Amino acid sequence: MNRRPLSNGPEGDCIALDKSFAVDEAGNDSKIMWLIAHIGGGAALLWIAIVNGYPLLHPDSGSYLRVGTELHFLTDRPIVYGLMIAPFARIAGLWAIIVAQAFLACFLIGATVKTITGRRSAILLFLSLLGLALFSSLPWFVGQIMPDLLPGLMALLIFDILFAPGGGTAWRRWWPPVMLVPLIAAHLGNLPIAAALTAIGGATAALRRVPSIRLRVGRAMLAFVAALIGLCCLNLIGVHRFTPSIESNKFLAARLFDGRVGQPVLDGMCRAETLRLCSVRAMLNDPRRAQPGQDYLWEDIGDFLATQDVEGLRAEERILVRRTIRERPLAVVRLALAGWSEQLIDARSADGMVPYPQEKQVMRQIRVHFPQDEAAVGTSRQQRGILQKLAIFPDRLLSLVIVLLTPFLLIRATQRGDSVMIGLVSVVLATVLINAAVCGILSVPADRYQSRVIWLLPLLGALALSRRPQEARNA
Repeated sequence: MNRRPLSNGPEGDCIALDKSFAVDEAGNDSKIMWLIAHIGGGAALLWIAIVNGYPLLHPDSGSYLRVGTELHFLTDRPIVYGLMIAPFARIAGLWAIIVAQAFLACFLIGATVKTITGRRSAILLFLSLLGLALFSSLPWFVGQIMPDLLPGLMALLIFDILFAPGGGTAWRRWWPPVMLVPLIAAHLGNLPIAAALTAIGGATAALRRVPSIRLRVGRAMLAFVAALIGLCCLNLIGVHRFTPSIESNKFLAARLFDGRVGQPVLDGMCRAETLRLCSVRAMLNDPRRAQPGQDYLWEDIGDFLATQDVEGLRAEERILVRRTIRERPLAVVRLALAGWSEQLIDARSADGMVPYPQEKQVMRQIRVHFPQDEAAVGTSRQQRGILQKLAIFPDRLLSLVIVLLTPFLLIRATQRGDSVMIGLVSVVLATVLINAAVCGILSVPADRYQSRVIWLLPLLGALALSRRPQEARNA
């Protein structure tokens, strides 16, 4: 069958090429330019890992890799992230994992750019990604074999579900909640964060009279329920318990021990009866231990207790947590508030990016399952102890500046009637506050917990500056 040629001669080829890079009537850049922005921005987000010479590793990375390499079921955390990365690790190695993470980050940031501007702006997307790569914590988590990247991306998805322009295809309406399910399920801390963001974002959208708000909130809630039930089903398969968390009471007990709140309650319990936990009272009451709860979690003594009677120990931890909350409520509240306030300001991008000894699980995984990478790991900046020198930009200071500017952003958005920008500000601020609460209350505050989401603040600042009055009026 004869086909009509698209162009005639060199001049026609140039016209066709120009059209492929053209801007349409709605101001959208071509899909080719949009793809180039994703590729260039993704490469920029990988610069820390590239300079390191290998993907960034954390001790917990070994547990997640073990899910795919040894089909190991984790009881202290969900296996969802391990399942997500297993195909990439098995097919193309650890580099494939962080390339996929970079693409996921670019894709969701691109969706946010389109929601804010109402169009595909390849230049804005690339500049936003480049700025985040250079001046935020994002590249440290994109290049890391850990689920710490996902809470920030989860917040962008919830924003998209609640505030993206209506209409479009069924695919456009449903891919965000479908993608949200594994992101919520990847970490137990994501459950309360997602629930709170849906509530706060949904209330903001309702006050701003966003169209179809009930359906939007319903889609976000459906994703949350699916993630919750999915975790319960996985644990039912793995350990025959229909619950989202197997060892949450162990971590809560450790938090109470770290705050020196649980020890008096345990002492009283041990005076009344003989418990397995009584054998570690001396360790928990030792004033020389700065974090006795963390020692209880990760030292061999905790493993020894668990091997004796796992279910019995879990029952004792559950009783301890409940009794401590009942008998010492003010002390528990003070500990929670102190953890929240401390976690709000504790943020350092390179936290945990130090060399690890060969006996660590993550190093064993490399040695046994990725032996071809041993040389690269050994010569990486992280294993040579110099990777943290790359964390020179004060992203915490930049984030603080943007936080101080958010009242002005809200005032300007309110004056313009800009519901989309009001929604983005509310979701980003809520993410920063709720993440600090969840991490600071339920675990010992750590720099990496807060730095995993504060990159949302520079993104907020960049998008607020790029928001044009016409776009705000059309929101």
